[in-house]
Amino acid sequence: VLLNKPINIDTFLTLIDGHIENNTSTLITLKPKAKVIWTPAEGTKDSTYVKGYVAIEKNTTGVDTLVFPVGNKVGYDSKSHEFRVIVNHSNNTIATYTGHYIVGSANALGWSLPPTIAWLSGKGYWEIIRSGPANIISTYVWGFYDPVWDDAPDPANLTIAKGNPTSWIDL
Repeated sequence: VLLNKPINIDTFLTLIDGHIENNTSTLITLKPKAKVIWTPAEGTKDSTYVKGYVAIEKNTTGVDTLVFPVGNKVGYDSKSHEFRVIVNHSNNTIATYTGHYIVGSANALGWSLPPTIAWLSGKGYWEIIRSGPANIISTYVWGFYDPVWDDAPDPANLTIAKGNPTSWIDL
């Protein structure tokens, strides 16, 4: 499905089979309290995801897990790259997290690497942008990857990096 206008989800975004394609002008926004329901079993989510942008609004104090059901397709390979951000806010002022998965080399950005990171994915990376007040107490991230498709030769030493945007920071 190719979206031609932005949509707001107040309750559930249920993904069963197929892809929703969008861009920043046709954004899918999960309003506070909206949840993602992903019907494929764990490990088979490649058949359904958002190929584009998902915004998630949080307006509660405390910890919430924000699930970004994003992915992309390269050639004949269709890959889900679910990403979760676990955030703890100090107050209930609304903050918005907008994310998508970018197919391409993170190395191509030309940003410098810290000594704790040997190389970056040549296949793709996530971009999560937060807007809103400075009310974060803590943040944890959890990204899903495919060790073969994502070319992760040493899974035991995987890390998540944050761009600042001229260099990478090892999280």
